[in-house]
Amino acid sequence: MDINVLKCLAQTNLLMRDVNIVIYKGNEPLEVIQTKDRYSDVIQRHASLLLSQTTNCGYIIVSSLMAYGIVRDKDTDYSILFGPYNVLGMVSETALRDYIVKENVDLNLADKIKDFISGLPMMTIGAFFQALSALDAAVNHEIPYIKAPNGKDGLFKPTFDDVYADNQDEIPSTPKTPAYSFEEEKRMMECIRSGNFKGLFLFYGKRDRMNYSSAPEALREHKNRCFALLSLVNHSAMEGGLDPSTAYLLQDIYMKRIEEARSIPDTDTMQGEMIKDYCTRISSINFLSTDNPVINRAMACINEHLREKLTGDIIGEYLHISPSYLSARFKKKTGLDLPSYINQQKITEAKRLLAYTDKPLADISNYLSFSSQSYFQNIFKKVTGTTPKQYRAENNKHFI
Repeated sequence: MDINVLKCLAQTNLLMRDVNIVIYKGNEPLEVIQTKDRYSDVIQRHASLLLSQTTNCGYIIVSSLMAYGIVRDKDTDYSILFGPYNVLGMVSETALRDYIVKENVDLNLADKIKDFISGLPMMTIGAFFQALSALDAAVNHEIPYIKAPNGKDGLFKPTFDDVYADNQDEIPSTPKTPAYSFEEEKRMMECIRSGNFKGLFLFYGKRDRMNYSSAPEALREHKNRCFALLSLVNHSAMEGGLDPSTAYLLQDIYMKRIEEARSIPDTDTMQGEMIKDYCTRISSINFLSTDNPVINRAMACINEHLREKLTGDIIGEYLHISPSYLSARFKKKTGLDLPSYINQQKITEAKRLLAYTDKPLADISNYLSFSSQSYFQNIFKKVTGTTPKQYRAENNKHFI
């Protein structure tokens, strides 16, 4: 296909209008046909992984945050690379810290990276695959086979339908109904509250797979059900420890996406992504869950603000709870006072940075808001029984 036709196909795909688009010839960039100043060079960083794929249509998702796609012209050595999209929506601190460790980026750029990802065009996984498939169909006149590079950390996890197909024998047969019963809702909310991803998959696989009416009033009714479910899911996630500010922002994002859905199958897909997203966030929060919602919220708050200076007064202010009441309840429920727990969580994050990056101790200390490097080293030894330098020597095999 002529390169000018390729450029036209890429530029007229409405789902690609706000991202970088680069034409490659073989393994070399030939022409940047659309660029955004905020992220003009990010495609090149991941081009080799995209170009290593053997199929005409492929993608990568970096640290579960940013999606990139590739469509290769089967008749020439031209390829169209495009991205990135924000596929996570609300960028949590947990996801950001994971990205920083996995990509070994400058710790001083953490806030800028969060702003950068949050400012990317937002797109669901389903819409991203739609853009990818449409471009491949236009370029190669075929039904696309989308393939991700094997072994790359952070690739998109299977959909609910994929897991349903793989686990049909484990799912008990139940009568199909168009809505969840009260008992089913209770079981699903408990899965979300506890971050039980496997249980949620098996439960969600039992949902109705009937053919829905295409009438406008049916779509409105289905959207209203999704809104009601979103409210329940959001509340359960906060009970499970999701930071309320994150939960409410996430709720706003999904309300907008549900309202924008154009068909009942689209809202059904959005509902699955929504439930999975909340459950994944709960399961990824690194704290010991308790049966006390207040303590869970405090732990989630510490996790979400781990890079900041934290005290009982600050956490109490975040949660609108008396600091003295919070401290007393926290110690009674966990056996740890708040300062000890905060230091424990900060040192856990420091251990990851020491083991998997080459960041200097001063940068790690500053990143986690310790008052000084010497104080950081003292706390580290108190918590782990060894110094940061010794821990890195014993556990970091990449940079020593």
